[in-house]
Amino acid sequence: MKVHYDHQIFSRQRVGGISQYFSRLIGWYAKSGEPQVSLGFRFYVSEHLSAGRGRLRIPAFRGSGKFCRLLDDMVAAPVRADVVHTTYYDPRYLSRGGRRPKIVTIHDMIPELFPAYFASNPHLAKRSYVEAADRIICVSQQTKQDLVAVYKAPERKIDVIHHGIDVERWRNEVTPIARPRKYFVHIGNRAGYKNFAVVADAMRTLWAADKGTRLLCVGGGRLSAAERERLGPHIQNVLQLDPDDRQVRYLLKHATALIAPSLYEGFGLPIIEAFALDCPVVLARASCFPEIAGDAALYFDPYDAEDLARALSKLLDAEDLRMSLAARGRARVGAFELREMAAKTLEAYQAAM
Repeated sequence: MKVHYDHQIFSRQRVGGISQYFSRLIGWYAKSGEPQVSLGFRFYVSEHLSAGRGRLRIPAFRGSGKFCRLLDDMVAAPVRADVVHTTYYDPRYLSRGGRRPKIVTIHDMIPELFPAYFASNPHLAKRSYVEAADRIICVSQQTKQDLVAVYKAPERKIDVIHHGIDVERWRNEVTPIARPRKYFVHIGNRAGYKNFAVVADAMRTLWAADKGTRLLCVGGGRLSAAERERLGPHIQNVLQLDPDDRQVRYLLKHATALIAPSLYEGFGLPIIEAFALDCPVVLARASCFPEIAGDAALYFDPYDAEDLARALSKLLDAEDLRMSLAARGRARVGAFELREMAAKTLEAYQAAM
């Protein structure tokens, strides 16, 4: 069997969960040889995808993604595969692959459930992809539930397949980077439903109590004027970094905890990545987080900064709690192995045929 992956997410997302997901699948299948992999592009911007013969990563510059898509569209070759696994939801590529069996992965239903946070739906033709798909992969039961509720997608076509990581590789491939002695980590975008304001307010409470810790914002761009104003004079305790994947692992490995405050996520990949590195996790009691983390996390009300401050303070003051959470996370991450994700996805391909 040969599976075709289009260029959509690889020419759109330089770093991020969706391109990580597909890059990990592609890397695993390329190594195992089953199924065979067909990549429908020569140019890409994703930093998660490994280089290969005949492929070129476009360097970062203003408009690099648009330029990359233009190049890939110009040199697009006919699809020669048994199954097409589309990587995003652009209507221009809906018919790519003709009548071959099609797979689509639904990562979340956030634009549909939280439209106020978006000028327009960035997922464009998601509904059309769902209707055209022979099999639909949802990354959590929460995502499946929301897909069925919003789009009335037939459950018989849906496979719930959690994200997976190569746990041993994740633990071992680590690159040191300068870091504070004691800190919490927030990863990714901070705007809108990501709910960073509750983190800023909770950390201000800790700093007012002289807890002697800092906050590392990994990715997500520089702090905005509104964020800086909210943090006030405590801004000196915040660092915004753009490390590579190996450096992110190092930061998680030495953090007091990862904070994930989102009002909603489709899965929450940093949770299992933190578990693999014995990093305690503090999660909003919302959406799929309890499904993914179970009893291996400390939860807080995402609308209550004082509740989060209490949870963070408890972690700072109780080494036994940190060790207990790390041990539970280490045990739980075994349920999210990359080999399991790849095997179940292969079964979905076979079912589509």
